[in-house]
Amino acid sequence: MSKTFTNIKDLATVPMPVATPTYCPVSQGDLWERVTDTVQNYGYVMEWQTHQMHRKNPWFISTMRVISHRLPSDREMGWEIGVINSYDQSRAIRLLFGSTVFACTNGCIFADHILKTKHTAKVWDRLPYLITRTIDMFEVEVGKAAHFYERLKEVPFNRTNVSEFAVRLAQSNLLPRTKVVDLVEESMAPSFEYETRERPVLWNVHNAYTHLCKEVSPVEAPRRIMGMERMMREHYALA
Repeated sequence: MSKTFTNIKDLATVPMPVATPTYCPVSQGDLWERVTDTVQNYGYVMEWQTHQMHRKNPWFISTMRVISHRLPSDREMGWEIGVINSYDQSRAIRLLFGSTVFACTNGCIFADHILKTKHTAKVWDRLPYLITRTIDMFEVEVGKAAHFYERLKEVPFNRTNVSEFAVRLAQSNLLPRTKVVDLVEESMAPSFEYETRERPVLWNVHNAYTHLCKEVSPVEAPRRIMGMERMMREHYALA
């Protein structure tokens, strides 16, 4: 469980620990300001942001969704950057980014990519490079992800191979066995609107799977989705 804030300034009331020769606390507010400044300097616009703090421990998670004319625009997918930090030496500073970013204050983290550094001496000497490296990698990885999703809109499937795929997902514990038929039927005849619903292409399968994942806990769903995408690449020999 966690507390959610819409403004990073709401976290300023949380006391920071005293630095030691081996430990250097980093203000979540200062860290977030560095990240947002870098994001804006790269020409991105922050569409929204949210901040969370564990209800008992000084663990913080801040995330933003960014937009830019350079980034693919797709109503089914957003591009996000996240920052994890702590004031009790239990969590390293982590910068997360990709098409799917999910972080929970119980310690579960799911993202396309994660960079991290410890709260040791001279941490502020390392953070500018880490932040810049994150944003540099972000656009490259967004391009790869967008290419993958566009590819899904071109590759056809049939009932036989999607049934085999659904069984493989169940065998890998990425899909409940009771949902195998549901995935096949939802892929063949989508029950909700999206761009390629009338054509039997893999984007339908992807959307059918994420649709079924709405029934899964928010902690578990991102892991399953990323696992499904890896298996889809393998099963359908996608480059």
